[in-house]
Amino acid sequence: MGKIEIFGPEDDAARIIRVIGEAFTEEELMIMCRRDGVKVFVKGGKNDAPGKYIYKQEGVPIPTVKVAPDSRDDTVVHEFVHHLRAADEGRKGITRTPFPMNEEREILSGGIIEKYTYDALNVEESATVAETTARRRSVGGRSGYFSQIEGISSHHAYIHDRLLLTGSKEEETSKDLRGKEAVDAVSELFDRTKISEARIFPEETNDRTVKESVKLLEKEGLIKRQKE
Repeated sequence: MGKIEIFGPEDDAARIIRVIGEAFTEEELMIMCRRDGVKVFVKGGKNDAPGKYIYKQEGVPIPTVKVAPDSRDDTVVHEFVHHLRAADEGRKGITRTPFPMNEEREILSGGIIEKYTYDALNVEESATVAETTARRRSVGGRSGYFSQIEGISSHHAYIHDRLLLTGSKEEETSKDLRGKEAVDAVSELFDRTKISEARIFPEETNDRTVKESVKLLEKEGLIKRQKE
């Protein structure tokens, strides 16, 4: 059994502990700590992304989350959702990472994934955004991936998905979901979200939307349908 180990100033560490404690159930936090746990580094330069997740792989023995000191709370949740999508072996379909992994939950390279890496990234990022949107109301901004949807502003796309996934009528009073409730919302409603219409890596995926990438990865066996 590993642990969630945070490297950074005490106030940042306290905030991260508070945020993930609010966004995830105790069972989910235990799943995150299976095998190797996860290391969290609070640091970032002027041009760095506000958050980043690095899978366990050759050269990375422990999954790693990096967040900037000034990152929003939903950015913290986003990176931990990435980790849970990889660590939770009970997940299926769109709620599980499309990247192949071995029994040690180490990401695999080579094979069919080499051809469809960006389609997998297309799906991984958008599905992570959807689950984050269900788990945490965004305050002070929203995921930049919402800006990559044609025909709708990022603000209205976020509002649509937040209300859809949480079953709420007003964004300001919408309820954060956790555990099975959050996962089921993404599993059942992802096809109706605006984020599923995004083109996150248009040049690398021949301008495919996330929905089109999902269909392609299902055909190639990289995403298994929920009922399989």
